[in-house]
Amino acid sequence: MATLTAEVPLSTRLAHDLLHAWTSGDSEQLELELRRSMEVPLQAYDQGEEERRHLLCAVAARMKAHPDRSKRDPVTELCTRLLGHLVCAQ
Repeated sequence: MATLTAEVPLSTRLAHDLLHAWTSGDSEQLELELRRSMEVPLQAYDQGEEERRHLLCAVAARMKAHPDRSKRDPVTELCTRLLGHLVCAQ
């Protein structure tokens, strides 16, 4: 996966890091990234970035609250798909 640079929006970088932590299976890193994504400042330089940050925060909160993090769980699958869209949204 390509390295994300400083020019990439914060929501994209955080979504990338959260998705990577989830797919790696590293539970400590996943908890860290969930917390970082839920604590992201919601105000941004434009409305699109603000909306992406709100979505990221909501997805992370849902993932943290959902007990089943298996790849076949519909809620987890939806969350990871939304994260994938956030990673691609630039």
